Amino acid sequence: MHCDDITQLRAEARALEQTLPIARRKALGQFFTGPRISRLLAHLAFREDTGRVLDPMAGTGDLIEAAYAVANERPGRIRQLHAVEIDASVAELCRRRLEVLTRGAGTDLRVLCADAFDAATFSLLAEKDYDLVIANPPYVRYQTMGDRGEAVRAGLLEAASSVLKRPVRNIWATLANGYSGLADLSVPSCLLCGMLVRPGGRLALVLPATWRTRNYGKVVRYLFLRAYHIETVVEDSPPGWFPDALVGTHLVVARRLSDEAAAVPLSDRREWIESDWVKLDRLAATHATGAGQKPNIGRLASWILGSKSGSRPEGTTLRTVSDQDEWDAIRAGGRPPAWLRVLEAFPQSPSTQRVKPSRGPDPGWLPHALRDVIKPNMRAGFCTLEDLGLRVGQGLRTGCNRFFYVQRAGEPSGELTPVTTSTAFESRIVLVPTAALRAVLHRQTELATLASHGPPTLVLDLRAWVLPEDMDTVNAALPAYERSGLTVPQEMPAGLANHVRAAALASLPGTAHSTVADLSAVRTNVRAAGPNSPPRFWYMLPDFGARHAPEALVPRINHDTPRTYANTDPKVLVDANFSTFWSDDARWSPDVLAALLNSTWCRLLVETMGAKLGGGALKLEASHLRQIPIPSLGGDALEAMKTAVRSADASSVVLVDRLVLKPLLGRSASHAELDALAAVLRNRAARARDGRRRSV
Repeated sequence: MHCDDITQLRAEARALEQTLPIARRKALGQFFTGPRISRLLAHLAFREDTGRVLDPMAGTGDLIEAAYAVANERPGRIRQLHAVEIDASVAELCRRRLEVLTRGAGTDLRVLCADAFDAATFSLLAEKDYDLVIANPPYVRYQTMGDRGEAVRAGLLEAASSVLKRPVRNIWATLANGYSGLADLSVPSCLLCGMLVRPGGRLALVLPATWRTRNYGKVVRYLFLRAYHIETVVEDSPPGWFPDALVGTHLVVARRLSDEAAAVPLSDRREWIESDWVKLDRLAATHATGAGQKPNIGRLASWILGSKSGSRPEGTTLRTVSDQDEWDAIRAGGRPPAWLRVLEAFPQSPSTQRVKPSRGPDPGWLPHALRDVIKPNMRAGFCTLEDLGLRVGQGLRTGCNRFFYVQRAGEPSGELTPVTTSTAFESRIVLVPTAALRAVLHRQTELATLASHGPPTLVLDLRAWVLPEDMDTVNAALPAYERSGLTVPQEMPAGLANHVRAAALASLPGTAHSTVADLSAVRTNVRAAGPNSPPRFWYMLPDFGARHAPEALVPRINHDTPRTYANTDPKVLVDANFSTFWSDDARWSPDVLAALLNSTWCRLLVETMGAKLGGGALKLEASHLRQIPIPSLGGDALEAMKTAVRSADASSVVLVDRLVLKPLLGRSASHAELDALAAVLRNRAARARDGRRRSV
């Protein structure tokens, strides 16, 4: 009866998950682990001394049930089984499930319906640290969290104060204060879970791959290095374990260091160890987590834990990652974040050190795919794009493209141009001052227009025009316009004014019936007049910067090989669907910049350093691109590159590859040696692309 009850409750859990409202699932990050991934992680994390177990984001109980079940197959016994879940209906099912599981065992079972980031929650539990904390932290983007983001940070700081002892309390407090406001909820969740493990205990997490690929994930990487030793990481492969997820998934098992060991800054650490990283391709992932015949998850876990002993199961790839390499990667990519400067000593910025020619190659800064290619005798130092005088950012965010983006509907007539509004405003034809329209590259489908007649999408730049009813405000601020040197705006034409008024009153579908003017990203356009600052109105976009009209651009989401495009004169604005590059150095013309980023070296680097999405696409954020290591290029190389791109044929690609790779092999390297290295890199880039695009 016991087994029948458990089976029934598992079925109820799956059914409940299907009925939860999508909006609430996204708000709480309710993407549940599932029994087989849970069982694999539990096998990897459980040790004979595991007596007290906590899941602070328990969901319906998949992970904590798996931990208890694995314990029953091994010597030892779980004495305390504790769980926290924020959703009442989900927490109730988790409680029922664990009550059946532990019936008659004398286990201290507690399931709290509470917010894990409420410091009062842990006063209700018997322990402040556990032998094993196992969790699938919720992945909720910062845009979805809204005001909860600061409450999470405050709760995390309060928990650190009550749970941790000095001196490690300072580590967690600094990280909790310092992690980026752009971080998803999995980042503070990792910090919370990490502080609840006793020294010598284990942390077992299901993490989005963003902890490795996003700049804000460095906080988590640092915590694992400073206070833990990562024992095992298991990576999925496209299409991934979670069909709805846009990013890949990692299973991470780490052992917490003693407080004395964690108190030593990484910059003072003298001994480094390695961890095992296992990648499961489709075959192995199916055996471990898929449907069909019951997989031998225990056998797979035993091989992973034994790593290099025994025959490697089909569909698995094993590599080792050095903690020292991880430390080099955290320091790479420009000025260290504030939290890192507080916790570590930086006599000079890492980027300054890296451009010294005498430093030589730094293998710890390079992706794993290049470690065996870049030999110790290769002569080049490496630098970042920013070290070369290049800036990396993201294109234009208007806050409401449906209002600010329009389509050209005809040729200009006098000072007015007809445009078509979006379907949200009934696709009206509106006459707009030609001077208020700027071409903007909106989507990848418009890339071909860069080299021809220009993008069909236009942006409404109304900084120099106001509604008639706003003219009184403008006239009252005339001294501010004069003192600031800004031109006094003029009154909009009647047709445009009617369109702007309609947008201010109409409810937009998919935005909780908000009007354009009420959207949070648009309200920030409004500015009251000051003594030296003229007023701004909701329909006025902020001033455009260099990142909005860059020298070059690359799509943020790439299904095929990523390609960088030159934004040649006349430059157009570029939407936030693209990452952008620009420079104040005239040597970096759009064509030269695009040629560097399309080199074989850079194409392999973006394949290995970008974020692999669940559907096989590659996401290239500015944070990824800023960290690309570039062989140190001199001024002569840039001049030669400028000459090479003028040829505009296939030979220019070969010439650019030679110029980029020459610092690696030295000035005496022959064309044949350079071309051979380029061929190796090209093949690896193709394999990396094909690997992420692999589908079921």
